[in-house]
Amino acid sequence: MKYKHVVFDLDGTLLDSDRSLFLAWRDTFRQFGKYCSDEEIYASFGKTRWDIFGMFGVDKPDEFWEAWKKNYKRLSADVGFFDGVNDLLGELKERGIKTGLVTSRAREELDAYFSDLLKGVFDYEVCADDTKKHKPDPEPLLYYAARAGIEPKDCVYIGDMPTDVRCANAAGADSAIIVWKKEREEAAQQAGAKYIFHSLKEISEVVE
Repeated sequence: MKYKHVVFDLDGTLLDSDRSLFLAWRDTFRQFGKYCSDEEIYASFGKTRWDIFGMFGVDKPDEFWEAWKKNYKRLSADVGFFDGVNDLLGELKERGIKTGLVTSRAREELDAYFSDLLKGVFDYEVCADDTKKHKPDPEPLLYYAARAGIEPKDCVYIGDMPTDVRCANAAGADSAIIVWKKEREEAAQQAGAKYIFHSLKEISEVVE
C-alpha cells in the first residue's frame, strides 16, 4: 500500500519500555501508599499521565509527578529502540516515505529521557500536550495530519495497543498493530486493525 506518511506510537511499538514504565508507576504508587496490581498498572499503558492520575485517584498530582520523574530517570537509562527499528526508519527515509510520531507521552518526557535517541528521527511529532483529547479519540492523529498537510487516509498508524487502533480507525487512517509479545496476540486479533505485524520486516513489505 502506498502511504505518504508512516506514523508510529512510541512506547511498546518502537521503544522497548514496558518494564521501565511498569516499575516507575509501581514504585511511585507505593511511595504514595497505593498498592496496585500488576494487571491494573499494565492496563493503564497507552494513557496519558493525567488519565492515569484519574484512574488511580492521585490527589497530589504535582508531587506525585515529581516523584515519578525521579523514579523513571533511574530506570530509563537502558531503554532504547527494539532491535531493527533504526534500520526500518532509515530505510523508509531512503525510500522517500515520511515518518511521524503520535504518543501519549508529554513533550517534557521526550525531552528529558529520549532527546538524543529521537533527535531528527521523525518528520513530525505529536505529544499528549499538543491536543485536548487523547487516544483512543482521533484528535491526536487528526492534529498530526493537519500539521503534516495530508489527509488521514494518506497515512498508516502503527501502535501496540487497541487504543492506537481505535484512534486510527476513528480518524480515517489505516490502522496497524505490532505484536512483540505472545500474550498480546489475542488482544491484537480483536482490535480491528487493518494490519497485524509480528516483525519490522512485515512493515517494510506492506509500505510502498
